Amino acid sequence: MSEFQGLVLKHHGAVFCVIGGAPGADAQLKRASKADVFISANEHGAKLREVDYVVAMDDIHAVDKDPMRARIRQHTEAPIIGVEPCCDVRIPVWPMAPRKVYSGLIAIWVAWTMGAKVILVTGMNGYDGDPTFMERARTIAKAVRCEVRVVGGGPLTSIWPAFRANEKFADYVPHPSLDGVMGADTVARIRVLRKTQIEGIDRLVGETFSVQRHAVRAQLKHGMVEEL
Repeated sequence: MSEFQGLVLKHHGAVFCVIGGAPGADAQLKRASKADVFISANEHGAKLREVDYVVAMDDIHAVDKDPMRARIRQHTEAPIIGVEPCCDVRIPVWPMAPRKVYSGLIAIWVAWTMGAKVILVTGMNGYDGDPTFMERARTIAKAVRCEVRVVGGGPLTSIWPAFRANEKFADYVPHPSLDGVMGADTVARIRVLRKTQIEGIDRLVGETFSVQRHAVRAQLKHGMVEEL
């Protein structure tokens, strides 16, 4: 199993498509067919087209109880990214780690870390707006610092805008927080979200300043500060 850091920014400035298993995924995928890189959440996208990567956060399928790797390998030999033994590439850290969350949501985060300029979300309806899914989607949205568009509408458009085929996007600039994903201890520009102490100094909500990333690693993890 290799480490995920080797994939960070591998597809610098690419348009990604993340494919889930909700009804209508096939039709939505046709609208996103010009994407550069395709990621399947579990086996769902791989059943519809050739994909470049798979994200799987479970070793055993939650419902059918069969091994996830065998389930995926029926449809694709693409690298499997996740945290379990079934995976080819291990994610050491992800939003809400070490709690495992939905594979489709982590696939959105994975696409961003790989260098996505834009992420097109297909086949994902938030389990018809399930409150737990939507809460975790909002957490992912805070961590993903690139444009995300939802193809086909649905509950997730309350978090990310709906896809418009004629929309133009700015040139790609990697967000500095990707340094943290790669484990680099660079300077981070942050804003305080909850009163905290950093390097022995009490910091108030709303303060913005620059600091070495290692000094705020815990605060970033627990949402006490955000990187600008």
